[in-house]
Amino acid sequence: MKKILLVLFMVMGAMSASAQYRVDRLVTAGRSALYYEDFVLSIKYFNLAIGAKPYLYEPWYYRSVAKFNLDDFTGAESDASERCISIPISMIFMT
Repeated sequence: MKKILLVLFMVMGAMSASAQYRVDRLVTAGRSALYYEDFVLSIKYFNLAIGAKPYLYEPWYYRSVAKFNLDDFTGAESDASERCISIPISMIFMT
């Protein structure tokens, strides 16, 4: 009986486990999809990155670029203004 309960708890624990993402890889994959003009796929990658670490500014910025290219101007504006405060000063003055 104890073995059955132990196995049952282990199975239920494995079912509720969630994946951990390497956010830098997600952003890189999203930027690559953005380069190849696959905007919907890039938005999916950036959504995963934002879900894992919403305080980073790069996924928000690149998602707004992808939405802009899909002619979703209001969504692009909201994404761009969402993390406007957290962009470093060096990023603003880059040419």
